[in-house]
Amino acid sequence: MQNNNNRPMRVNAALWLVVCVLLLCFTPLTYAAGADLLVVKQVSTTTPAAGETFTYTLRYRCASITALYCAAPTITDTLPAPLKLVSYTPMGGSVADATLVGKTLTWRLATPPDGLPEGVPADGLAAGSTGILKVQVKFPTCNSAAPPVSVSNVAIAETGGIASTSTAPDVIVPVGIDAACPTPPPAPSVGFAKTGSADFVQPGGMERWSVSLPSSATAYTVIEHVPAGMQVYVAAATNTPKLMNYPEVDCTADGVDDFHPLSLPILNWAVSEQAAGRSSNLHDANGNPTGCVATALPSGATVVSIKRLRWAVAANLAKQTLDLRFVVDGNYVGDGIRNCTESSQHGTSCAPIIPVLGQGEPILSLSKITPTGGVVSPDASTIVYTVPSWKPLVAPAPFSNDHVYRVSLGVDELSGTGTQYPILEDVLPAGLDYVTGQGGNWWRVAVPSSGVATDQVACLFPRFSRVVQADGRVKLRWEFPGCQLPVGRSDNGVAVYFSARIRPGIPATTLITNVAQYATGDHPLVTCVNGADAGKTAQAFCRSSNANFNVPELTTLDSVKWVKGALDNAFSRTPNTGKTDLSGAGTYVLEIRNTGNVTDTRLEVQDVLPALGDTAQVTGVARGSQWSVERSGDIVLQRVAADGSVSAVPASEVQDSTNGAQSFQFTWLPAGGLLPGEKLRITVPVRQLAGEATPANLSVAWNSFTYTASYDDTTTHTTETLLTTEPPKVGLMMVDTAAVAGLGDYVWFDRNGDGRQDASEPPLEGVTVRVYDGTTLVAETLTDGAGHYAFWGLLPNHAYSVKLDKPDDYLAGNPLGGMPPQGIDVASTGAAGSFAADYDMGLTLPAALGDRVWLDANGDGAQDADEGGVAGVTVTLKTAAGVSAAVTQTNAAGAYGFANVQPGTYFLEFSDLPAGYVPTARGMTGDRQTDSDVDAAGKTGLMTLEAGVQDFSWDLGLSLPRSVDLSISKSVDKPQVKRGEAVVYTLMVSNTGSDDASGVQVHDVLPGSLQFQRASPVGEYDSLTGVWRVGWLAASAQRQLQITAQVR
Repeated sequence: MQNNNNRPMRVNAALWLVVCVLLLCFTPLTYAAGADLLVVKQVSTTTPAAGETFTYTLRYRCASITALYCAAPTITDTLPAPLKLVSYTPMGGSVADATLVGKTLTWRLATPPDGLPEGVPADGLAAGSTGILKVQVKFPTCNSAAPPVSVSNVAIAETGGIASTSTAPDVIVPVGIDAACPTPPPAPSVGFAKTGSADFVQPGGMERWSVSLPSSATAYTVIEHVPAGMQVYVAAATNTPKLMNYPEVDCTADGVDDFHPLSLPILNWAVSEQAAGRSSNLHDANGNPTGCVATALPSGATVVSIKRLRWAVAANLAKQTLDLRFVVDGNYVGDGIRNCTESSQHGTSCAPIIPVLGQGEPILSLSKITPTGGVVSPDASTIVYTVPSWKPLVAPAPFSNDHVYRVSLGVDELSGTGTQYPILEDVLPAGLDYVTGQGGNWWRVAVPSSGVATDQVACLFPRFSRVVQADGRVKLRWEFPGCQLPVGRSDNGVAVYFSARIRPGIPATTLITNVAQYATGDHPLVTCVNGADAGKTAQAFCRSSNANFNVPELTTLDSVKWVKGALDNAFSRTPNTGKTDLSGAGTYVLEIRNTGNVTDTRLEVQDVLPALGDTAQVTGVARGSQWSVERSGDIVLQRVAADGSVSAVPASEVQDSTNGAQSFQFTWLPAGGLLPGEKLRITVPVRQLAGEATPANLSVAWNSFTYTASYDDTTTHTTETLLTTEPPKVGLMMVDTAAVAGLGDYVWFDRNGDGRQDASEPPLEGVTVRVYDGTTLVAETLTDGAGHYAFWGLLPNHAYSVKLDKPDDYLAGNPLGGMPPQGIDVASTGAAGSFAADYDMGLTLPAALGDRVWLDANGDGAQDADEGGVAGVTVTLKTAAGVSAAVTQTNAAGAYGFANVQPGTYFLEFSDLPAGYVPTARGMTGDRQTDSDVDAAGKTGLMTLEAGVQDFSWDLGLSLPRSVDLSISKSVDKPQVKRGEAVVYTLMVSNTGSDDASGVQVHDVLPGSLQFQRASPVGEYDSLTGVWRVGWLAASAQRQLQITAQVR
C-alpha cells in the first residue's frame, strides 16, 4: 500500500469579490487592526473657502475574534494651524470622555456601563464596537500669519500601548487668509449706536440689531448696509409712519445709489408683491421695478434681497430706534458677520462681529418655571393656566403636597437647523416623586394659539416614560418624534406642564432645585442659547436654569375608602360601586396616609355604617343609603410603612375604642407617631343588617368615615389638631342576580392593532366605561388594575351600548391619550341571572414615521452638518403586499412624514429623485438617525409599526454616482504542502478609481482540506462565512489580508 502522508498536495481556494460602490452599499463600514483598535480619518472637502465650515470624520473600530476588548482606548487629534475649531463630538455613548487642551482633542472610549459585556472592564471598549467621531473646523478669513499651502491632519488611536494612525487627505489652504482684517471705523458721535442681540448665529438663522438715532437740530440720513450673505426680514423705525417714513431700499450691489421709496413695511410690501406675481422684481411705491427679489423660506418667513436701506431723520425729532432683523443665507460662508450703519452727521456705528456657527446643531431655547395665575374650578377638581399667545391649558388641580412646573421648548430664531424630534428630560431631585395611578401626578402639553406646533398631532401627544434610577431619583422623559420645529422663527414651540409630589418627610423650608434638559433625537449635538448652558455649542443637551422653591410645612393627610362586594373580583372606589348578592356581604377598606412632612402623634377615627336615613358625619347631608349594614367580623388595624411593609397595630396603642354592630370609633396613639409616608389601614367586613327586609333590587348602601389627627409643633411647642374631614362615600349595591343581568369584560391596549388580545398586551386601568340605553346614560364605572369592568342590574335580554366617551380620558397624559374614540354599538344582556362577559375593547394608537432626504455631498453615507435637504422627492408608504397606503413629498428642508398610520407592516418607496442622483450607501454609520436606510432601488426594508410608535429615522441620502475601479490579487507562500503544514494566502484588493469605495467585501471560503488558523489584520476576516470586510477603500489605496491555514 502506498503511503500518502508525504505526498505533495495542491490546494485551490475559491475567491470572489463583492464591492459595494459608494452609494450602492448595503453593509456598514468595518475596520480592525493588529492592535485591535483602528481609526480611519476622512475630510468632507479638500478645497474649502475661507470661513467655510468643513468636517473631519474619524471612524473607529475595536475588533478581535480572540480578545474581549480594547484596553483603555483613546483617539487623539491635533488640529494643525491655522485651522479653527468649530465643534467636536462630545461625551456620550461609547465616548466616555472628550477633552480639549490647546488644539489637541482626546476622546476616551469605553463601552457604556449599561451594556458592558461580562469580562470587559469599565475602561474597556468591547470587541466588535464601532463608531464615528466628527470635528468641525474652518480657516480664518484674515490675519493668518504665514499660512502653509496645505495642511495635513493625523488621528492617533491607542490601546494597550499600541498605536495606529490615519491621515486625512491634505486640505488646500484658501488664498488670501493672511491679509489684514478690516479696520474698524472711527467711533461715532455719542448717542448713535448699534447693538446686536446674540453671541452667534447659524446659516439660515435670523439675527436682530438695534440702532439708536439721536435727536439733532439739523436733519440727517441714515444708511444701513445689509451684510453680504443676509436678506432682510424686518427693517423699521419706531413711530413709522407717524414720525418716520418707511425706508428707501437699494437692491443693487454696485455701490451706486438706486434707492426706491416704499409705502408699506418691508414684510407687507414683499407679501403684496408676491401676491401680484412680482416676486422676482418687486415694484416700489411708484410702481417702478426695484430689482429686489422676495423669497419664501422653509420656515414660512418672507425675506427680500435688499443691499442698503435709507432713512431720512427730520430735524429736532425725538430719539428714535431702528429695528433690524436679517436672515443669514443657508449657504453662507464666512468667519463672522459685521453689521454697520452710517449716519451723514454722526459717523459709522458697527455692532460687534457675530460668529457664524456651522449648521447641524439646532440652537435650542429652554425655559423652566413654576407657573402662576392658574384658576381653580369651583369644585376644586381642575385648574386652568392661561398664558398670552398660548392656548389655555386645563389640568387636574394639584394637591397641597404637589409642585407644578412649566417647561417650554423651542428652536431659537438664530438657528439655521431645525428639529423634528424634540426630547425633554427631567430628573427629579431626591425630594420629589412622580406618582402614577388614580390620585397621582399628571402632565399636559401646551401649544401656542397660532404657531408651527399648534395643529401638529406629533407635538400634542409625545411618548412619556417614568423611570426610577439606581440612585432612587425619578427620571421623566417626553419624546416628540415628528414634531417639527423649523428654523429662523421666533416661535414658542411647545410647553410641558407637570406636577411632582413632595416626598413625605422632606423637612419644611428645604430648598428644592430642579433642572430640565432638552435634546433632539435627530441631531446628536445641539447649541444652547439660554439656561445653564447658554452660549455653549456641541452639547448633548441643553440644561435649563435652576427652578427653585422651598418646601412648605405640610401638615397634610389624605384618605380613601374602598369597597368589595360578593360579586366583585377587586376593590373599587368612587365613582364605582361594589356589587353584592342578597346576602349584602362585603368588605370596606379605609386608609389614612400622612402625606406631609410632620409626624402625627394621634389619630381619631369614626365610622357610622350605612343605615336607612343616614347622613354624612361632617356636613350632615343625606348619604341616601337604601339598606343597612352591620359588621360581620372583627375590625383589622394595620400600619403600612412608607416602603409598603405591613404590620398589625398593637392593642396597647388603641384607646377609647367603641365597636358596635353598626358603628365604631377609636383613638390611635402610634408608637413613634405616624411618620411621613406611612398610613393606617382599617379593614371592616360587613353584611346586611339582620332582620331588615330585603331592599329593592339595585339598592345601594352608602358609607363614609371621618378622622382627624394631631401633631406636636416644634416651633410653638404646642399640640395642633387638624379639622375633622370625611372622604367621598362609597356604595355597595345589592343585586338580585336572578332578576337582572350583567355585562362587561376587559379593556386593553392593542399594541399591534390586530384586534386580538395577546399575552404581551397590557390592560388599561382607570378608563371610564359608560353603558347607555339609547341615549340615556344608565351607569358608568372605571376599569380596575387588570382592565376589567362590570355592570350589574341591567335589564335581561336587552340591547345597550357601551362607550368610552369621557373626553378627559383622551387628553395627553390620561389613559386613552391620543387614541381614537372606542365603543360597542350593541351590547346585549342575556337571561336574568346571567353575566355577558363578551364586551372587550382593544384600543390602539396610530403610528407615525418619516424623517429626511438629504444631499450626501461627500458620499460617505452619513448626514453631515453642512449637507442640506432635498425638496420634491415623492415618498410612498406601502403595505407589505405592495399596496400604496399614503403618498407625500419632502418639503424645502427635505423632511417628510406620515401621521395616523394604522399599526402593521410597511415599507417606503422613494421616487422623483433629482436627475443624475442615486441613493447613497445604506447603513454606513450604524446610527438610524444619521445613516441612509434605502437600497439602490429606492426602497426600505419591511418595518413593523406597533401602536403609538413614532419612528422618525427613515432617511435617504442622495449623491452622484461614484467612479471606483476595484481589483484583487491572491498569492500563496508555497505551491506544494504536506499534511500538517501551514500555508499562507495573501489577498490584495486595490481601488484604482478616482473615488473612494465603501462597504467593500471579499469572499474567500477555505476548502475542506484546510483548517483555518489565523488571519491578519485581526478581526476583519470571518472564517465561518469566508467574508473579509474591507470596508472603506480610498481612491488609489490598497488593503492586504493574510490567511494562515493548516493542511488537514
